[in-house]
Amino acid sequence: MKSVKIIDKEMKSSGFLKVEGLQLQVPKYDEEGSFTQQRELVVQSDSVFLLPYDPVTKEVVVVTQHRPGAAYELSSEVIETIAGRVDKSLSYEEIVIAEAKEEAGLDVCIDDIEKIGTFYLSPGASTEKAHVYLVEKSLSDVPSRAVHGLPEEGENILMEKKPLKELLDTDPSKAQMSAILMMSLMAVRSR
Repeated sequence: MKSVKIIDKEMKSSGFLKVEGLQLQVPKYDEEGSFTQQRELVVQSDSVFLLPYDPVTKEVVVVTQHRPGAAYELSSEVIETIAGRVDKSLSYEEIVIAEAKEEAGLDVCIDDIEKIGTFYLSPGASTEKAHVYLVEKSLSDVPSRAVHGLPEEGENILMEKKPLKELLDTDPSKAQMSAILMMSLMAVRSR
């Protein structure tokens, strides 16, 4: 198995996101040898993503936030799964439980949690991996709509309980959804 070799590294930014400039020696697939490549890499912690769903009512809980990545669109609102950054002092499952409470007001226990998998989000430009979970539980006591989040973290998160079918049938030109949300909805639909 071949791997890229880092020849040189320079810190470009250490603000909200850490960005490194890399000079890489990249192995060739079609012949022996390698070539040199210049790239910027966002170095960040992994994230945990979770989609609560009710197998009886076929409803899910999603969150909507204004996202800087959508700032050039007609609307900066993106419909997503609940998510949070990985903190090395907590297990992934502990982060799932904490983020469910913080972003949606949900009480989740370890037995409700099922891991879908771990995936790179954008390996051409970022080190971040997504650890994706489904949370199977009754959502009967969850309001259809509420605002959550931690103001000290700059959060103002709209939580909504919606029918799975409604989200799967949503016209992408009318609402922006994250790729992780779409993948999670498909995982629920396949059950």
